[in-house]
Amino acid sequence: MRSGVDRCDSRKMKQRAKSQEAPIAGAGRDHSRARRKPTTADRESNGAWPLHHYSVIDGGDIVGIMQRNGEMVRIPAWTILGDHLILGAHPADTMPPNVDAIANVDSFRFYDLPDGVLYLHFAYRDTNAIPDSTDLRIAASFLNDLRAAGKTVFIHCRLGLNRSALLTGLVLIDEGYRATDAIEMMRNLRSPYVLENKTFERYLLSGTPTNAN
Repeated sequence: MRSGVDRCDSRKMKQRAKSQEAPIAGAGRDHSRARRKPTTADRESNGAWPLHHYSVIDGGDIVGIMQRNGEMVRIPAWTILGDHLILGAHPADTMPPNVDAIANVDSFRFYDLPDGVLYLHFAYRDTNAIPDSTDLRIAASFLNDLRAAGKTVFIHCRLGLNRSALLTGLVLIDEGYRATDAIEMMRNLRSPYVLENKTFERYLLSGTPTNAN
């Protein structure tokens, strides 16, 4: 686990608060504003695409789009789950407002950081293996310490569905939620596609995350 304050020029940052509800995006939508194509390194280090068959497009407000069986499904760029807790997609173009700390569990960062924001990078992989469980518990506990201090935490991966939902689920469990309730809340508020990685879901449901107490 690596942590530290990473400050850089944030003039390019577009901070826009958007609605938590997003309509289904038609296949004919113009994606000409796409800003970035994944690099070879991204594809090699991010197991989400071959594992879950996602086709991801960045651009404008469309940060998280996945294609499944020819259907284009739009999910929000980010979702407020509770007090000082936000779960979302990689914020290439849309960052939640008033964020105090960012926990990036993706393999890369392609955005500027607002001044004074605490940045943590964990680089998990969306595969059928759990990241180091001790590191996961320490990260969840630390993020809850920040929340208890009134700091707003934004947890993201590529789409805000699997890797970031794993860590967010642990944050909620550490806060006192039952695993089933934490998973249900993330699916209800963000997307029914949350935790399609069943290895991650089974880990949260196993009771193992609570063994640190």
